[in-house]
Order: sequence, then structure tokens, then C-alpha cells
Amino acid sequence: FKLQSVTAQLETLQQQTKGEQGKHWEELKKLKDSESFLLEEVDRLTQDLNEKTIDLHTVTSNATNMETALRNENNTASTMVSTLKDELEKRLKDIMNLREERDTLQ
Repeated sequence: FKLQSVTAQLETLQQQTKGEQGKHWEELKKLKDSESFLLEEVDRLTQDLNEKTIDLHTVTSNATNMETALRNENNTASTMVSTLKDELEKRLKDIMNLREERDTLQ
């Protein structure tokens, strides 16, 4: 009778162990599924980050190029203004000299 009792207890423990083991396997499967989903999400986010980084570098490069072009245009405009100013001053001086000559001839 004692052997039957121990055998029954052993079978009960084995069934409980199987039940617990089944729960653990189910939990492990859920964790693996979650891990797979999270890894895919990490890959997607990494790809998005890389694309946005490339876009940022492109925009930064374009902004730098535009800034350089604007500086060059500004320098060119300043040079033109300076040249025109010098030319106008020279012509004004020539006109003043011609007036002086005219006034002395009268």
C-alpha cells in the first residue's frame, strides 16, 4: 500500500512538473516571439535613423554650399559697388576739372 501511495505521489509530481514545464515552454515561446518582434523593430528604427542621418548630411551640405554661394555673391556685389563708386568718383573729378577749365577760359 505504501508503494502505491508513493507511486501516486510520484505520478502527481510528474504531472505537476509537466504542467509547469508546459507553462515555462509557453512563456519561453512568448519571449522568443517578443524578442523577434523587438529585433525587427530595432532593425527598422536603425534603418530609419541611417536614412535620416544621410538626409541630415545632405541638407547640411546643401546649406553650406548655399552659404558659400551667398558669400561669393556678396563679395562680388561689394566689389562691383566699390568699382562703380571709384568710377563715379573719377568721373565726378573729371567733370569738376572740366568745369574749372571752362571757368578759367571764360
